[in-house]
Amino acid sequence: MNARRMVKTEPETMVSMCHELLEQPDVEAAIRVGDVYALMIEWFYSQRQMEQAHTLVEKMRGRGIILSPYLDAEMVQAIYGAMGEAVPHDPAAPPTAADGGGDEVLDEQIDEADDDDE
Repeated sequence: MNARRMVKTEPETMVSMCHELLEQPDVEAAIRVGDVYALMIEWFYSQRQMEQAHTLVEKMRGRGIILSPYLDAEMVQAIYGAMGEAVPHDPAAPPTAADGGGDEVLDEQIDEADDDDE
């Protein structure tokens, strides 16, 4: 929840916290990695920073994460369109166990990271 609130007030801190979470070993066991990527991608998209959004979408795909449960199809299309690329095939399927747990764990991890910074 803190990261979501920080999107408006401290977006750089939010992005930094998300990157730190994604670098943790076995992060997939604790959080839904797709949610972390989606938060950052949505922010970069809202700021019209399509190159950064595209890079994160590609990292997400590189981890084998299906985009459709996490990202709006129109947004993905706009990101790839801005880069002059066709939208890659994303088979519609629910998130797997490899995507991790629920949002509550993500919120706890972000809160802990925030507490560590103080």
